[in-house]
Amino acid sequence: MDRRTKAIVATLCFVALMIGTDFTGALLLVVPIEHEFSVDITITQWVLNIYALTFSMVIVSGGRLGDMFGRRRLLLIGLAIFFVASIVCTVAPSITWLIGARAVQGVGSAIVWPCLIGLAMTVIDEKDRGLVMGLIIGATASGNVVGPVIAGVVSGVGEWRLFFLINVIMALVSASLIL
Repeated sequence: MDRRTKAIVATLCFVALMIGTDFTGALLLVVPIEHEFSVDITITQWVLNIYALTFSMVIVSGGRLGDMFGRRRLLLIGLAIFFVASIVCTVAPSITWLIGARAVQGVGSAIVWPCLIGLAMTVIDEKDRGLVMGLIIGATASGNVVGPVIAGVVSGVGEWRLFFLINVIMALVSASLIL
């Protein structure tokens, strides 16, 4: 792989890390969110479920839109959606706002993920695709591991909102790298 291709792979891996971190990290925020908004598990569970629901509902459309209008463009649009939703999660004044913002985060991620995979498949030589897909899936899995650690730390210091602020920063870095 040449230097440019390695930079593309590193960028895609960072975006995949962001998606993985967000997906599992929110699991550990349920109890602090319950306490802050004085709600029970039946309500806070929607913070997790709505993300997975919108992600699964939009992912195929996200891929198709990337095919139609350009994967890089849609990847940036998905990151912008994720970025704005993460800001709203960070400052959510109520559980309703938080659940709504998580739904929008799921939409952003569902646009990002297939475009990320599609870009990897089209910009990487066929002989390197297995390696690159392994790196991207590995970055996602690393995010799945790191997300709960980050969420546990921020919950431990009493500020669950910092987790979503980290999402804001990761989305900004991801968009900067892509640009």
